[in-house]
Amino acid sequence: MSRTVTVRARMEPGLKSDVEDLLAQLGVTTTDAITMFFSQIRLRKGIPFSVEVPNKLTRRTFEATDRGEERHAYKNLDEMFKALDKKALKSGRDLARLKRVMTWIACEQELPAELRDHKLVGNYQGRRECHLAGDWRIRFFHSD
Repeated sequence: MSRTVTVRARMEPGLKSDVEDLLAQLGVTTTDAITMFFSQIRLRKGIPFSVEVPNKLTRRTFEATDRGEERHAYKNLDEMFKALDKKALKSGRDLARLKRVMTWIACEQELPAELRDHKLVGNYQGRRECHLAGDWRIRFFHSD
């Protein structure tokens, strides 16, 4: 049997409890999860997910939407896509991909793993983010 070491960490009790409940549903122990996390760090030679501080534009956008500004509401997806078509022409982005993802989000469907959908934390709780391509991301409100 290989040697083992003990890893100790401090965290909020609620976070630990929530995560352990989710892991139990998956049949994974906390030790298994930490071992998987460390293995992925070693394999990828870094943290296996994006960890970043939102840039100024993102922070300003979140602050504005929190105040109820710069929000866009549409009667339906067709109306939203017409508005997006105008913006997409200027940006050169893949509008078909954006439409697919926005439709999945609007219909509350699970997003494919390659979009790296995840919850935002801290001041951005209640929001989610997914990655369409490179630095092209969608941040959105979602009721979990």
